[in-house]
Amino acid sequence: MNILKYSFLTIFVMMLFSYGCRKDIKAIEDFYTYIDIHDYARDTLGLPRHLLTDSINGLHDCGIYIKIDELGEGLIPKTEDSLSNPKLYVYYKGRLLTGKQFSEHEMYKKDESGNFITDENGELVIEMPFSFYVDYGNVIRGWDIAFTKIPRGTKATFLIPSELAYGNVTQTRIPPNSPLRFDVELLWLVGDPEKTANDVQELNEDNINKSGPNIEISRMLGLIE
Repeated sequence: MNILKYSFLTIFVMMLFSYGCRKDIKAIEDFYTYIDIHDYARDTLGLPRHLLTDSINGLHDCGIYIKIDELGEGLIPKTEDSLSNPKLYVYYKGRLLTGKQFSEHEMYKKDESGNFITDENGELVIEMPFSFYVDYGNVIRGWDIAFTKIPRGTKATFLIPSELAYGNVTQTRIPPNSPLRFDVELLWLVGDPEKTANDVQELNEDNINKSGPNIEISRMLGLIE
């Protein structure tokens, strides 16, 4: 009887081990699944694969695809002397082309379980935007290029080829040679004192007695009272 019991137990343990191995193999296969950036741009974003002429939407000569979801009317970040190494404030969500999310920095704060955090009044708590300096080397090269093609206030999707992202280097959640998708919002840029001052003045004049996430973010940045 004991032999029979141990036999069943052994078979059960082997089945669990086999199932666990299959799950691990599936997870590895999913992690290393490669999707062509041009196919993804065409099939998922509806973008043509020919180079652009006078539009922001589509394929740029650097190899980056940009799809505008909401075009802003503010300044376009530049790296010429008039706006040298501007500092940008952005929200973003980063995903592999398989759909697997690897990073995010979005408008509202979340706890470790991914649930939104509320204050004592039940209002969603706003997250401080992610900030970086263009061409300082603290973000992937694709970001330095893509963010200098859209005006402030724009919501867009970037498809970044692997050579402008992490190349053949494996990251914790990113396989080597992976093109990446970023859904972004360019909130603010700082770098040209005169133009920035004008923007702040316009913002103050246009948003008296108004509220909302963009206004609260501007207050967080110290751009308006």
